[in-house]
Amino acid sequence: MARFMLIAFFLVAGSSWATTVYKWVDEDGQVHFGERPPQEQQFETLNLKDKQPKVKQGITEDVDSEHSTAMKKNDKLNKSINRQEQLTADVKFENCKRAKKNLRTLYQNKTVSRTGDGKKSTTLSTESRLNEIKQTKKEVKDYCS
Repeated sequence: MARFMLIAFFLVAGSSWATTVYKWVDEDGQVHFGERPPQEQQFETLNLKDKQPKVKQGITEDVDSEHSTAMKKNDKLNKSINRQEQLTADVKFENCKRAKKNLRTLYQNKTVSRTGDGKKSTTLSTESRLNEIKQTKKEVKDYCS
């Protein structure tokens, strides 16, 4: 029993003192790490005692920095989307008001004139007026709902 304890002590103590690790790549491209160098293969010796804390801290700082940058970009994008949605809502509201006003005009007046691009006014026929009412009702539905 004492012999087993002694062997266990040396195994634990020996592994805690080991600060050298070997790194190699096999013929399939798989990266391996071990406490003993591989036989008949090229390997790289890593000293973990010097590198381990720096790597962990550096990775954490890089990730925090990248996360912070991504969050700032996301905030800018969300603000831009919110502004665009507000502009769209404002335009939709104005179109709704205009469509309702046009529909009132079409219903209240039997004779309706339209001014074209050349500032020339034309009177709508009854059939054209009814088509305009139909089209304007659709606009009210689209913009006001």
